[in-house]
Amino acid sequence: MKRIDVAYSLITDKDKTKILMVKNHKNGTWSLSGGGVEENETLDAAAIREGKEETGFDIKVHGVVAI
Repeated sequence: MKRIDVAYSLITDKDKTKILMVKNHKNGTWSLSGGGVEENETLDAAAIREGKEETGFDIKVHGVVAI
């Protein structure tokens, strides 16, 4: 089985009462912003890159929620 590393971002509003979700164009489902980690890329860098690609926002990583 091939290992695929992914990183997702839990993006909230300032009050942490709302979560930003993105809609998957392929199947219409909603998920957190995220995707595959590129070769030699850190999880933080992948989360920042995917956040920018999918939402247009510049995000900061404040920690890991789950592994």
